Amino acid sequence: MKTASELKIQKVGDYKYLVIYFKYRGNMIRINTKYRYLGKEFHAKNGLAYNNKVPRYLQANAAIATIKYRVDMYIGEQMRQFFPRLSHKDCLAYINGGYKEPKDIKLLVYFQQFYKEKEVELQNAMSLKDYKSLENALTDFQLYKKALFRPKDITPQLLLEFRNFMSVEHPEKKGYKTQGNLNNNTIHKRISSFRTFCRWLEEQEIAVFKPKLYTIETVKKYDPDTVILSKEEIQVLIDLKPENKFEEKIIDLFILNCYMGMRWSDFSTIEKGTFQNDAEGNTSYIKVNEKTEETIVIPILPTAKRILEKYQYKLPKYSQQYFNRELKNILENHNLFDAEIPKKKRQLGKIEPTYFKKRELISSHTCRRTFITLAVSANVPLNAIMLATGHTQLKTLQKYAKKQQNFDSFKGIE
Repeated sequence: MKTASELKIQKVGDYKYLVIYFKYRGNMIRINTKYRYLGKEFHAKNGLAYNNKVPRYLQANAAIATIKYRVDMYIGEQMRQFFPRLSHKDCLAYINGGYKEPKDIKLLVYFQQFYKEKEVELQNAMSLKDYKSLENALTDFQLYKKALFRPKDITPQLLLEFRNFMSVEHPEKKGYKTQGNLNNNTIHKRISSFRTFCRWLEEQEIAVFKPKLYTIETVKKYDPDTVILSKEEIQVLIDLKPENKFEEKIIDLFILNCYMGMRWSDFSTIEKGTFQNDAEGNTSYIKVNEKTEETIVIPILPTAKRILEKYQYKLPKYSQQYFNRELKNILENHNLFDAEIPKKKRQLGKIEPTYFKKRELISSHTCRRTFITLAVSANVPLNAIMLATGHTQLKTLQKYAKKQQNFDSFKGIE
């Protein structure tokens, strides 16, 4: 890493001067020595150093060397810091003996370095999303508290205040980046990400926190209400007469993924995988899962194969937000799935049921839930489902199995 400045020439007004120059990650230092560039009056071998044709040239060269030495001392001290902070103003103060090192570095400055390391580690936009959401929430929390936090400010009490802040709605007019009003599970994600950040601060020997920060119970998770489609409801979509080609594409994609159960990140990059046939003529789709990097193997059922062949295995491309919005519009346009169902929002100590028409809760992720639930109902072994979905933990699937428990199947035990 470059840590020494350079002597350069800069025009100021009608004259050219010798300046001491250094740049690091967009931060630039350019100190004017007040000594003018005199063209031929410089040593050819020694670069920008006056020769004996200049009166008092030794004193001038020594003065320039002294300024450059002090600039390099300042640069060296800053570059040894965990977060180098180079400033033209601070450099001038350092040269003149009036520089004061800042006492603390603000928390979100550390967070930016933490985030950069996570980018390298995770290489996954979906996984990084939680950390970016945490950064936005912390920025808003500082705005609410009218304070710029530093690592020493992090206490179990502050963590609880942060939790409470995320659970209430944030007025848009006050300039918040987040809306707040989060449910328990989302708050749990933010707190978990925050604790990961705190552990990183301790690993970097930047701060030491009380053990209670990691053990204090902040919020209880819950199993969310999951919306799924039955076989009969999927058949309704298969029999649907779309009004145009666009509606047909959206519905085809939705039906296809109900029989493949992929995350949108995998479904939207389906071309990265391969379709293979076995000796019995069965087709499977094989791909490295975008989130977990596990290899998924999905059996291609007849309906899914028919849709894939219809598009010659080159599916239409849509963003997830656009797909979900247009899917809801189509379901409403055809007045499908209008039964009202409750959806409970669990927020700290409150449970608030709200009623929605089922179509309002259907999204691209409904396909994955539907696929898993129908597979469990068909008594597909959980390890086979995990191979198809890319889940790495059995407990993630158990919530679907629990909801689909078949009491009659246990009668064979006795």
